[in-house]
Amino acid sequence: MLATTFSEIKALVKSLDNLKGLDALVTGLQAGERVNHHYLFVRLLRPDLQAKATTVLHRTALNLSEINRLAGHNGKVYSVVFSPDSQQLVSVSVDKTVRFWSLGQETDDQEESCSQNTTKYNTGKSGIPLKAFRTVSYSSYGNDIATGDEDGTIKLWGCTGQLTKVLSQSHRDRVNRIAFSPGGQYLASAGKDGQVFLWTRYDGFSTLIDFEYQGKAPVSTLVFSPNGKYLAAADAQGVVHLWEISHNPEGLPFVRLINTFQYEVPENLRYLITLVFSPDSSLLAFSGYGGVVQVQSLKCIFA
Repeated sequence: MLATTFSEIKALVKSLDNLKGLDALVTGLQAGERVNHHYLFVRLLRPDLQAKATTVLHRTALNLSEINRLAGHNGKVYSVVFSPDSQQLVSVSVDKTVRFWSLGQETDDQEESCSQNTTKYNTGKSGIPLKAFRTVSYSSYGNDIATGDEDGTIKLWGCTGQLTKVLSQSHRDRVNRIAFSPGGQYLASAGKDGQVFLWTRYDGFSTLIDFEYQGKAPVSTLVFSPNGKYLAAADAQGVVHLWEISHNPEGLPFVRLINTFQYEVPENLRYLITLVFSPDSSLLAFSGYGGVVQVQSLKCIFA
């Protein structure tokens, strides 16, 4: 029994010579766990194994390092998002800024200005500071970035930090969540004012798409399905709305409400925070203040 344990520890320690990063750390922790579990026997019979396991674990921990530390915001960061190519990170903060962080090699070439770090303040036409940005989304199509702020305004940006458009329709209160659909064809927003807005790239995100929505409570979050065919939104009363996005014979977007779900927890705990589709778009999970994760199968709905 002990011989087998000693052999396992020795094998784990030896395997660390060929491992790096997280794999090395996990293996090192496994070796350390076995040493601690049989501490007395290892210390008395194989102190050399204890020393080796401790040494390699320390060495592995020292070799782990952060990829980067992005400092600059002066307050709480509400939302961060990667660019599709993972070369840029965009963040929004209570300090009323949206920051564009380069994760690749910076360059002085203005044609490659997406690789520059940029900071933009949330200001109106007259330059007067507005309220803080609250949410940000990066389109997988091109370099479109959308932000929503506490005033209810939605803005579009380029990857270089230039403001490209302020959407004509604003929420009457804070924008809680904004999201591009997979492929970047649609842009949706959820507001504290109880509204869900949807735009299409077809007309440059200029006109709201009209669709059925009877909600009145603040909309806390929303998400598109991975296949891009469905949009779900959750509110403060624990109600989840599910829409199907298709096109009419003229090729224009058509949105149809296909179901609603109730978060089945006590009424005072129904505020929903998280909403997510499974990778194959067949399941929808949501959770909130109730401390319960509820999963809905959508197969019977889509059949």
